[in-house]
Amino acid sequence: MLDSRGRVVGVTIAEAPRRGRIYTTAPEALAETLTRVGVAAAPGRLDDPITVENYGRVADALRRDLRVAQVMCLRR
Repeated sequence: MLDSRGRVVGVTIAEAPRRGRIYTTAPEALAETLTRVGVAAAPGRLDDPITVENYGRVADALRRDLRVAQVMCLRR
């Protein structure tokens, strides 16, 4: 989740597609949790650009790999 200035204010940690909901946590809380369990940040690029067509597949892969990606929705 980004604010109007593009700053990360929430990280999606779960979703309920049938209810149309996503669940987020503060980036600081996620960083603290990852540090506690010994997971270090490893910046990188996505293998596939996220599109409307592949969003579900790419999002599932990111969750399985326990990766976080900044995603911005653009209107066409």
